[in-house]
Amino acid sequence: TWARPEYRQYVDAWVRADDFNSGELAVKDKGELYLPRTNPLDNSQAAQRRYESYLKRATFFPVVSRTLRGMVGTAFRKDPQIDLPTGLQYAIDDIDGCGVSIYQQSQRALNEVLLKDRCFLLVDYPPVEGGVSRADMATIRATVTLYRAESVINWRMTNGKLSLVVIKEYAEIEDDLQVETVERYRVLELVDGYYTVSLYDKAGELVAEPRQPQDASGRRFAEITGCFVGSTVNDVEIDSAPMNDIIGMNLAHYQIYADWRKVLFLAANPQPVTSGLTQEWRDYLEKSGTMIGSDANLLLPVDGDFKWAQINADQPLREELTALQEQMVAVGAKLLEKGGANVTARQVASEEAAEHSVLSLACSNVSDAYERCLEWMGMFMGASGKIEYRIATDYLQADIDPQMLQALVAAWQSGTIAKSDAREYLKRSGILDPARTDEDIDGESDANPPPVTLDG
Repeated sequence: TWARPEYRQYVDAWVRADDFNSGELAVKDKGELYLPRTNPLDNSQAAQRRYESYLKRATFFPVVSRTLRGMVGTAFRKDPQIDLPTGLQYAIDDIDGCGVSIYQQSQRALNEVLLKDRCFLLVDYPPVEGGVSRADMATIRATVTLYRAESVINWRMTNGKLSLVVIKEYAEIEDDLQVETVERYRVLELVDGYYTVSLYDKAGELVAEPRQPQDASGRRFAEITGCFVGSTVNDVEIDSAPMNDIIGMNLAHYQIYADWRKVLFLAANPQPVTSGLTQEWRDYLEKSGTMIGSDANLLLPVDGDFKWAQINADQPLREELTALQEQMVAVGAKLLEKGGANVTARQVASEEAAEHSVLSLACSNVSDAYERCLEWMGMFMGASGKIEYRIATDYLQADIDPQMLQALVAAWQSGTIAKSDAREYLKRSGILDPARTDEDIDGESDANPPPVTLDG
């Protein structure tokens, strides 16, 4: 149950990220954690009721969830490129053994990486004796489980190799019509150089005997078949999440908006004030009651006065809200902006570093992690062949106006550039589907020639 200091340092931020991604109910359920009392020293029941009204009036704008959905939707605007051997084709539609496709799970992984900077992918294997036969492959399959950042509480590197991972998880135990949730700890470690999986309860007692998974040839794995996924590098280090700044601004926006709504409430409910009353007149009005309105006659003594006290609703809070909204939009756009992102050697080999945005780098890291997991799955399933899974990173469409398009066609017709070059540019610009080959386009063009016009 011991958690690393780095974990304890970041876990509150991960919980906050989940709350703000979940929306208004989750944020307001935390009460004073995100919306402090305006008078924390007043613990009276009246103060508690005022705070409850203050909390109800507060408006939460779901910036984090909307930004995340937009970014993940942008990354998966085109289907990822996938090429798997026959023995791993099942992962396309069911990678976790529960009917979740690789596309759906990798979207969740990207969501976690953008939100918290990390998640953990674990390749799991059913217990079998020896290798997996072709007949077994219909029912015995390697799977991938996605664990959120807060689930992995401990880890260790030994000689540059992941040698220990402790995962906190929960299991459901059924008892007639009731279900009890119990805490368990999955320990992945290298024992005498071989990957070993053990499962413990909260008291530290073994729930099941430790086991050492084997590949299709019956050999034990010499490495933990799981990997961390990060927004910059797929390693054990924890960095600031790409969405962290937006979460902080969303919190400030929520608090200021709550104060703004309080100001509007007070401005819409002016306070009646009477002055110049003697003690006798005060006691008389309190005893007899006071009616205020156009159909009531308010009697006051000589030099008595009545007026409404009302605050000005045009406060600096409104300007601050507008400024925060503009900042959140700007920060969200920066996550899509090319340039400035650190890349791995593999990514440098495939495309220029300057072309990477925060989102495209996160997509590349998720793709790398899934390819690695698919390789481990292939070793267990005895599936050999090309393994590729790449989430698109060329989602930023280039600006192309009619003059540019006309110049491009003219350059092709004059022989300055090849037709394939022109098409490649149109594919990068998003005008042509990148998945379509030249043969597909030529075939469709031949089948549907352009209409003959009178001036052509």
